[in-house]
Amino acid sequence: MPFRNIWFCLTLALLPCLASGQVVSQYEDPIDVTEAQAMEAVISHPVPVYSSMAKQLKLKGLVVISAFIDKSGAVSDTIVQLGNPILVDMVVDAVRKWKFRPFRDEHGKPVFAKATLKFNLSPGN
Repeated sequence: MPFRNIWFCLTLALLPCLASGQVVSQYEDPIDVTEAQAMEAVISHPVPVYSSMAKQLKLKGLVVISAFIDKSGAVSDTIVQLGNPILVDMVVDAVRKWKFRPFRDEHGKPVFAKATLKFNLSPGN
């Protein structure tokens, strides 16, 4: 029952914002770009740094994330698609520092973009 009350209160708190249009997703209709297009547009891309725990456990594997790129070319958010949580943390920390040339629509205006990025990690890489 306490959870129902919390959701009810949150809903009531957000209703004025929703009604006024103040809560608008910044990811409205991002264009989908391929991994190849994203890598062509990348300006700066620090690599994931293995944590001491990941090294000790000799973790390796595939991490797949969706990166949301804002109109300035900065990564504004990520969504994890696949991967070991420890490896995911390393990748997300690195990708949030990436910078891209802004993606543009057919009229040359900067737009939000979404790219799915794959990382095949191993301690020696």
